[in-house]
Amino acid sequence: MAILITGGTGKTASRIAKYCLDSKIPFLVASRKGQSISSESYPAVDFDWTNSATFRNPFQYKFPNGEGIDKVYLVGPDTADPISEMAPFIDLAKEQGVKKFIYFIGSSAELGGHYVGKVWKKLAESEIEYTVLRATWLMDNFLSWQHGATIKNENKIYSACGDGQIPFISANDIARMGFFLLTDPKPHETNYRVLGPEPLTFDQVAEKLSQGIGRTIQHVKISEQESCERLVNFGMSEYLSRFLAKIEVGTANGAENFIGNDVEKVTGKAPETFEAWVADNKGAFEK
Repeated sequence: MAILITGGTGKTASRIAKYCLDSKIPFLVASRKGQSISSESYPAVDFDWTNSATFRNPFQYKFPNGEGIDKVYLVGPDTADPISEMAPFIDLAKEQGVKKFIYFIGSSAELGGHYVGKVWKKLAESEIEYTVLRATWLMDNFLSWQHGATIKNENKIYSACGDGQIPFISANDIARMGFFLLTDPKPHETNYRVLGPEPLTFDQVAEKLSQGIGRTIQHVKISEQESCERLVNFGMSEYLSRFLAKIEVGTANGAENFIGNDVEKVTGKAPETFEAWVADNKGAFEK
């Protein structure tokens, strides 16, 4: 059988596709870029959460050996109410023979709560095997979004996180865990907190970046409103900018200060440290 990977060009989904390729497991990438990124070794179809007419495309794809899609790595859209887009797809996938979902969301999500919590509840009621990956903040976001630019151009990181701690996790570790769960024959039927090995403040992150890349990086503490405005200026939607700025303030108040070892417990391997991640990505921070 085959794995469908939504969010196909994203940080975690693209890595899961590479795991599938290396393991010779049939897979299909679903992406808005679709045919433009498709190749013999990296099959992809057009898929857009905001266009339900594309939802059938993955199930109409002809795999070389006649495989059918029975597992889905689920990455939802950055919209105000993702359940409205995702519920019809989940129903369709079930009709088409999908037996397992691995749903990638943020660590603050709660079953039945607002935003992605509604999708989680939908999966819980679907009578299909599912596992939720509640991942904390990605180390890899320091390479992109607003952080990558300001680290390179200003030697600064801006946030409204104050002195709140976050157990940053690498995209590699999330993908490794996601791939393990997609291919593990044993049902998990639970949610896992996907956390890095230690909670860090943004000040500590700046210090570790400074040590790793060889120049001083400063964390600049800003307000919720300032954070929202910066995110909008970097091209993010106003809704998502407000949402993320609010999460930063929650982080300042301890909302992300989790400790756990689900990654190692599930996969048998501990997640990488922030220092190791910086060493692996040192070249990307060069001016």
